[in-house]
Amino acid sequence: EWSATDLARLTTLVDMVRATRSHPDIRQGASIRGAIDGEVLVRQLGELRGEGPDEATSSLDACLAALSGRIRLYEGSGRHADDVVEELWRRYFGHPGEPRTDGRPGKAGAR
Repeated sequence: EWSATDLARLTTLVDMVRATRSHPDIRQGASIRGAIDGEVLVRQLGELRGEGPDEATSSLDACLAALSGRIRLYEGSGRHADDVVEELWRRYFGHPGEPRTDGRPGKAGAR
């Protein structure tokens, strides 16, 4: 059974994955499968680490594992896939002490 928090996290993951398709450094974005894998990974990492799936370390690591290999950057971008995934993660999930940049309320923006 999915809680409201689980559904909100999955919705945000889907939004983040969709953003890979319009990011200026990304030639080929990820499919929705990246969001599904991200959700599975964040739950498993949280369980293995003894923390909730919404903890920043598990969330970011899950997104990196699920998406870094699924996106293709433009050759001249000078960036690494991990850097772009982390940029998108910060935009959509925020980071403790940093405001979210997608305009949606969240834990980081509620301080």
